[in-house]
Amino acid sequence: MQSLRDDFDEKEVELLQKNNTYKPQFSKYLEDKRELIGKKMALKYRRQAGLPKINDAHGKPIRPYTNSSEAMNHVMSQTKVEYLRANGRKQNGNLSKLEFTRHVFEEIHQGEQEELKLALCGLSEKYQLPNDAAHLLVPVETWFD
Repeated sequence: MQSLRDDFDEKEVELLQKNNTYKPQFSKYLEDKRELIGKKMALKYRRQAGLPKINDAHGKPIRPYTNSSEAMNHVMSQTKVEYLRANGRKQNGNLSKLEFTRHVFEEIHQGEQEELKLALCGLSEKYQLPNDAAHLLVPVETWFD
């Protein structure tokens, strides 16, 4: 990356049509995010980008995960299947955009809102407030009052 910094900077100045007092931002952004990119980018692309391998305790490259998006896809799929089953339709059937919005997305969103409320008073079994948001915790008695 270091060897390409000057090329990136020149290209940025040229593309943005800036004068010589302009300080290029793209290569600085890459440098600032290098560690994050190195940890999250798939190994194949880390290698292509010339980033160092980031290894676990056993020397194996750390694999990036997309658990949160995969988990949400699973939740949506399950909610869709439950809706189709409850309405006597095939489990692999399709929903219109309106049906999906009403019976899958809004259902999930409503559940998440309820869990957020429960988390705010410490009653959620699914979530808890992080330490930096602990000041938002409301005592159960106050919540119900």
